[in-house]
Amino acid sequence: MRQTIEAFVPAGRQITERYHILALTAARHGTGLLDADPIRVTFQHSRPADTARHVEAFRSPIEFDADHNDIFFPKHLLDTPLSGDLAVFKKLMNIYVRYRIDRLNQFDQSMTTTVALAIPSLLGTGRCNVEAVAESLGVNVKKPQRLLAAEETTFSEILDNVRDAMARRLLTESSAPVGRIAGLLDYSATAPFTLAFNRWTGMSPVAYRKQMQGSEIGDADEPGA
Repeated sequence: MRQTIEAFVPAGRQITERYHILALTAARHGTGLLDADPIRVTFQHSRPADTARHVEAFRSPIEFDADHNDIFFPKHLLDTPLSGDLAVFKKLMNIYVRYRIDRLNQFDQSMTTTVALAIPSLLGTGRCNVEAVAESLGVNVKKPQRLLAAEETTFSEILDNVRDAMARRLLTESSAPVGRIAGLLDYSATAPFTLAFNRWTGMSPVAYRKQMQGSEIGDADEPGA
């Protein structure tokens, strides 16, 4: 599993390294797996003269002058629930959501767009709700609720639309099992995701994937597949 953080990390070696450490600390404390180490950590900047602190912090092979700023985790950790100390994780997610919101075009800073941009960052965290968005904005939860009502929509409707778009993209662009995609979209099991996907598209996730990818792709998570 590859965790790319360059999308919201400002330029600068120290800042990049700081967010790498924050992301890793959040993952360890959020899952309660304090001894969990990445497979590999990569930085776009050149190797500093002293890497002792890097080795101590990441406890994994470190590559410099890489194409991307990445943290690579063992794939099986995707199944680990968030059950530990979420304070650091919450801080990281707030930084990321705030960054996405700040990058909104000036001509479209509606609450609908703000919420739609925040949701992908919150899915799978157990905190994908209007309260988390309000917290990231630094406002009372009633404000986004009021603005969404004025824009004739709700958080639930936006969440449904974002899940629809993300599901289509993941099924088209990846070979991830349907059950994995359901989990990434915060569904408790494959069945409710399949029902929702049928409502969005009129077909099952596997049928949609076969149609879009143009090949026979089986999926053990799909009932009847």
